[in-house]
Amino acid sequence: SLEMFHETMGERLSEAGLHVVAAEIAELGIVRHFLAKPLSPESVRAINNVEGVAAAESAAVFQKRVQRVEVRESGERLMNLRDLAAANDTPWTFTDTPYHPACGEWAGKERLFWIREQVTKGLLNITASLQKAGFGLRFEDGFRPLGVQEGLFKRRYQMALVENPAWTHEQLVLEARAKTAYTPRFAAHKGGAAVDIRVRDLRDGDLLDIGHGYPDGGALVALDAPLVTQRQWQNRVLLASIATQSGMSMYPFEDWHVCMGDTTASACALGDDLPPAVYGPVKRFDPNTGEVLEVYTPAELDQVFEVI
Repeated sequence: SLEMFHETMGERLSEAGLHVVAAEIAELGIVRHFLAKPLSPESVRAINNVEGVAAAESAAVFQKRVQRVEVRESGERLMNLRDLAAANDTPWTFTDTPYHPACGEWAGKERLFWIREQVTKGLLNITASLQKAGFGLRFEDGFRPLGVQEGLFKRRYQMALVENPAWTHEQLVLEARAKTAYTPRFAAHKGGAAVDIRVRDLRDGDLLDIGHGYPDGGALVALDAPLVTQRQWQNRVLLASIATQSGMSMYPFEDWHVCMGDTTASACALGDDLPPAVYGPVKRFDPNTGEVLEVYTPAELDQVFEVI
């Protein structure tokens, strides 16, 4: 419904001068069908149980493109988003959820939000556009130091097992790989090249409804998942549209994962001639300057993390 779009978002975007974003969302939405009301938790579980494996298989096809991307580390420094937000009064909020218990020595510690310099500029561009219309960003995750990505892969396997106890081990691994990087090559968070973000309304501080929580799994967290209401879809595409216009990419199978310059962003490029990734996974950096001190060697890029 174009009328609903204009009432709930379109008019707000147009008044903020975001005419291109409003037009893109309207054009994409006019050919879609939407749910009349949000899914119940029971329906979400049932759909994910049936459709989850197919969605994970689609992610595996995309990951074959990621595997082809060459990593040419640029050595670009990292910047602390928390410090940047405080210094510039940027409308960002950060999760207070610490690293998961599965994350080894980082378990229970405050999450790090160190990101490459050019990625930070992209995030500032996203923020500037959103802020015109009264929206801001909430950061759920950023840099993942050594041991965190590895632990989160194990966590994702256990999440899938709890949600889908009838699935085989192979299906559970497939789902875990679809939602969490399983080698350093795939791990954009290790490279300071990705953030997990959600959009919030600055008028009341609430997160926009996208049909699920963070970091949910299953088929319904894919950016283009069909079984959502119009408003949930609009809220997803708002971030995707502005991120793309800001030179950033979104992992198609998680509607919160925004990246730039990494293997996933390269795999999102059109055609078969994929550009090299300029940000590879980082082992160590200087927390005073952001200088990259140690990266993964080519031999280490494709070492698969343990799942159990």
